[in-house]
Amino acid sequence: MESFVQHVVLVVTVLLFVAAAVAAAVKRVRLPYTVALVITGAVLATSGRWLASRGLLDPGLLDGVQLQPGVVLYVLLPILLYEAAFNLDSRRLIKNLFPIVVLAVPAVVISTAVVGLVLYLFGDIPHARTLTAALLFGAMVSTTDAVAVVAIFREIGAPKRLNTLVEGEALFNSGTALVVFIIVASILLAPPGLEKSAGALVWQALSSFVVMALGGLAVGVGVGFVVSRIIGRVEDDPLIEITLCTVSAFLSFLLGGYLGVSDVMAVIGAGLTVGNYGRTKFSPAVLKPLEHYWHYLAFVANSIIFLLVGFSLRAGEMLDHAGAIAVAIAAVLVARAAGIYPLIALVNRFLPERIDFRYQTIMWWGGIRGALVLVMALGLSSFDAQVLANLGGSGATPGWAQWLEFKSYVLHLAFGIVFFTILVNAASIKPWVNVLGLAGYTPSERFEATS
Repeated sequence: MESFVQHVVLVVTVLLFVAAAVAAAVKRVRLPYTVALVITGAVLATSGRWLASRGLLDPGLLDGVQLQPGVVLYVLLPILLYEAAFNLDSRRLIKNLFPIVVLAVPAVVISTAVVGLVLYLFGDIPHARTLTAALLFGAMVSTTDAVAVVAIFREIGAPKRLNTLVEGEALFNSGTALVVFIIVASILLAPPGLEKSAGALVWQALSSFVVMALGGLAVGVGVGFVVSRIIGRVEDDPLIEITLCTVSAFLSFLLGGYLGVSDVMAVIGAGLTVGNYGRTKFSPAVLKPLEHYWHYLAFVANSIIFLLVGFSLRAGEMLDHAGAIAVAIAAVLVARAAGIYPLIALVNRFLPERIDFRYQTIMWWGGIRGALVLVMALGLSSFDAQVLANLGGSGATPGWAQWLEFKSYVLHLAFGIVFFTILVNAASIKPWVNVLGLAGYTPSERFEATS
């Protein structure tokens, strides 16, 4: 037990040191921080395996440095979601809520369907219920991560409305995609003989989505409201106020999961509530340290995640699936376009201030896929017991071998998409912004900042 704890402390210490070194280095080179982290992780992993193959490094050290779904889901993800929701400008969010909700719900459903259909038609999916399996992968890769893009926006001073749209969409579509993923997984893994009609499946999916998504938001808002009221009764004690704020993040996540609703949506609801309603309850002297506190936690969480994403790279294995990965990447880009351009064109009919076509293009290309995609891919192993039960408890069947092959196939495709969007999309978003003339705040935003 002691050696395990020592190993964990060593790994975290090394990761934080590397993250600090990369953060200092990117100030001298024109490379987004998250992209640099992934590249650094991949270089370290490749070097470590080369040393291990020659007996110069203990292979056990490398085995312990892996992307663990449980750690990401229960420790790092609540931090990232809460920090983003807590700092989201409520006025800009409300002003752009309609397009954000459209991009976070219908666009995710469209993306799931398009990716699933393309993979069904052109990908060789190793699973008996192929279309449903393809849709499961579609739901998995339909969530976006705005961390890299928003960091670049802040660096070059991109329009604040564009920042709000990108960040707001990524915040809410994470919850939507995870809910859709769970629903499709329940359909895919239903015992044989319990198939339902198309109408019954649609009704089941819609009702489950509403209960999980809205229920999660309600739980989060409730936790945020109660914690905000308690904070308001604290007599100017920064340590207690910041601690209660932290409690609201993890309590909402755990309570959402315990009640069977979306834990991701619960964290978002809590973050939005405490970050807006609760902000007036904090002591004035606490607000600035609190913002720095969450900013630092988000920095640590993102650094660990992106380093581990790079460290998990298996170039040789991914090359074996290069054709399928190329199809999946093309499907994701097409699905992203199908969810952005037609829906925004429709939304623009009802908006007093239309969303510029240039904004739409940046939102399309800036649809980076991050750690949550890999968490869902790695999380397929949690369904092993259910698959075995469906197979009569025997792993010595073609069905079990097919399930194992499906998990490996999905994981390689997920890694391929994440690496492509980070190393290509994220790395090239700054030139896109400059070419489209979106670097710098709009005249109205400059006036607002100086008034």
